[in-house]
Amino acid sequence: MADITAVLADLDIPGAHYFGYSMGGKIGFAMARYALERAHSLIIGGASPYPLPQAGPDRMLDGLKQGAEAIPSIWSAPVPAMIRARLVKNDVEAHIALRTEALQHPGFAEIEPVMTMPCPGFKGIQAPTVASARAISSAL
Repeated sequence: MADITAVLADLDIPGAHYFGYSMGGKIGFAMARYALERAHSLIIGGASPYPLPQAGPDRMLDGLKQGAEAIPSIWSAPVPAMIRARLVKNDVEAHIALRTEALQHPGFAEIEPVMTMPCPGFKGIQAPTVASARAISSAL
């Protein structure tokens, strides 16, 4: 989020329409939290402002700890070979650090009252976190 606002400032752009998916969606909610005046609208997919639910071990974190080859198995759907080849090249330690931080992050639920800009969202109906997407949609 700080990188986005730095680029906008450097280019002397007061605000922008933001589109983000997954981690990019979380960054969009951070824009609403920390740089509200810069977000003319947010289009957010595959993310919610709420903390990740914790009910037992985290399947994604456990999978990441098995190494890069295990990354495709974390997904609940078959992974095409082209995407699998790209996934196993990821920096597993960076993914572990990101997931660990995400599990500890309190979320951005306090931004609901200030999000007055247009904010359409989208998420797959069978995504594990579709309930949180519906909740933020109702709140907004």
